[in-house]
Amino acid sequence: MDNEMQQFCDDLLESVRQMNANERASETIVKETRKVSTMMEFDDDVLDAFRKTGSDWQNQINHVLKQWLQTHSMEHSVS
Repeated sequence: MDNEMQQFCDDLLESVRQMNANERASETIVKETRKVSTMMEFDDDVLDAFRKTGSDWQNQINHVLKQWLQTHSMEHSVS
């Protein structure tokens, strides 16, 4: 795994930790009106961290990815 991808994974896990620390009940997660089903592969540790956030762990992945996109450019995406 290259450094950029490792940083991405680290950022995702840190976001999960922050959300848990802030008690998700205090955050409003807006349900999207349209979602697209897809198949993705994750490292075991990343998937385990999200599953530990609760029954809506898939929505949490979506939420964290949206936050990440707001602060990172996709110009140098990992291929």
